[in-house]
Amino acid sequence: MDLYQHFATDEQKETEGAWVPLSVTAKIKVARMNNPRYRDCVKRLSAPYRVGGLEEVDIPDDVWKQITREAVAETILTDWAGVTKDGAPLPYSKAEALALLTARKDFYGLVVMASQNMDHYRVKAQAQLEKN
Repeated sequence: MDLYQHFATDEQKETEGAWVPLSVTAKIKVARMNNPRYRDCVKRLSAPYRVGGLEEVDIPDDVWKQITREAVAETILTDWAGVTKDGAPLPYSKAEALALLTARKDFYGLVVMASQNMDHYRVKAQAQLEKN
């Protein structure tokens, strides 16, 4: 097994997102968790809670949960297609993404799990998909 090929990932997709199907008609575009944009966003959103420039801070759980949801909405869930609300198409926006990630904990969990799945970003897996 060539580990260099097996574990090769598309860094652009890791940052900009890869399309992940939700159903026959709906899909989400998800960047890889902990990419540089995500880390910078978390750092920016948590800055008000750092005293004296300290990196380690004690942020209350509810605040940390909100920071991570905002960071996911801003940098991880980058687009969607085929998503509806009350039967009408729901255009993607960061505000709508945050609202949905906040209102539906299972959707948030799905987005996080998808962002951690290396297969969505693997060069080899993408080449196989394009071949089929």
